[in-house]
Amino acid sequence: MDIGYVSGLSGYDVQIKAGNCNISKQNWERNDFPFWKYFEEATTADCLNDWKAKGPDISEWSSYSQNGAKSIGDSKITILMPESLKQKMDEDSEFAEQIMRKVSNWKNNYDKYDKAVGISFGGSAWEMDVAHQKCDYLIEVDENGDVENYTVTGPGGGTESSKNDNIFVVGYDDDVKELKKTVLSTKESADMYTFVEENEPDYISAMGILGSYAYRVKICE
Repeated sequence: MDIGYVSGLSGYDVQIKAGNCNISKQNWERNDFPFWKYFEEATTADCLNDWKAKGPDISEWSSYSQNGAKSIGDSKITILMPESLKQKMDEDSEFAEQIMRKVSNWKNNYDKYDKAVGISFGGSAWEMDVAHQKCDYLIEVDENGDVENYTVTGPGGGTESSKNDNIFVVGYDDDVKELKKTVLSTKESADMYTFVEENEPDYISAMGILGSYAYRVKICE
């Protein structure tokens, strides 16, 4: 299966990691959680299940967090999924295509939402498009292929993290990595970025207004 072609994720290096990923909300949102290991070729979806914090959380801008994020590179996507889902995809190419399109649609919707909110805070459409093309996406899906958790890493200058988060910084620096993490623990949260269908009308202005009122929580100072 040509992942890039099937999912519309052309231009990205896409990996699928199977296993029982079982990371707590608290660990997923920490800045010292080494999520970048999921992007390494030899790792599996359950490779960090035994990870434990060694003390208070560190700053997003610490050398450890920044070096880890930078080690990923640009334009990479890792999808974590249960073994059972991966097996079904291996056995049924049409089903596999449906799952990958579901993930692709989620990413496109996320990018459009993020772009709309960024524009509402003074950014430009071109700037947001360039930033998204350089972003890395860690996406965890459940047995139905629905997105549960994610971490988006890209050109930064600020942080957006945790449920219903809305922190944006106008301007991007390739030497600084911005970490965007969310644990989607409810159906309502899971639907946050799924309101845009294919062939949707232009909604940048409307979503910019909506996005500017979205309530989000900043988890690191």
